[in-house]
Amino acid sequence: GSTAPSAAGDTANFDNTSSLTATLATPQTVGSILMSGASPMTITGSAISMDNTLNVAAVISSSSAATQTINSSVVTTSNSNLNVPSSGGGALNLAGGINNSANKAVTLNASLGSSISVGGGDNAGTIAVNGAGIVTVTGAMTGAGSVTLNAGTFGGHGSVAGSVLAGSGAHTI
Repeated sequence: GSTAPSAAGDTANFDNTSSLTATLATPQTVGSILMSGASPMTITGSAISMDNTLNVAAVISSSSAATQTINSSVVTTSNSNLNVPSSGGGALNLAGGINNSANKAVTLNASLGSSISVGGGDNAGTIAVNGAGIVTVTGAMTGAGSVTLNAGTFGGHGSVAGSVLAGSGAHTI
């Protein structure tokens, strides 16, 4: 049989043809989470540490037209920056927030017609908002880290404790 991904550098692939909820009973570590099916998917339960080893960026990617939700806290590690692209016209909801107390570079890249929602968290590093889509913060983002708007639309009903900076591209707040 196959083994579930549970170590640094492992990839968790979710290509759903029907709705799915995965509940994590214990904290997990993976290098990438790829969500691509036509149906919604929810990951809930314990925290997920994103570690792609050797300083290669860890990835949480949604290329689905459906809404994909991670209710678990997403934790950066000392080994990896985090890249979060969303494409395909769907929504990627990181409801559990991002814990970036490891002071890493996080990139949120929502393509045109797609969106990324972050439920708050702790940002000691940098977050770059890229792409022509929409990125929202729905909870409290604590920490002194910065958010740089390079493209797209940034907003929400949450709060950001660190600085919000105008980047190099066209953007809307």
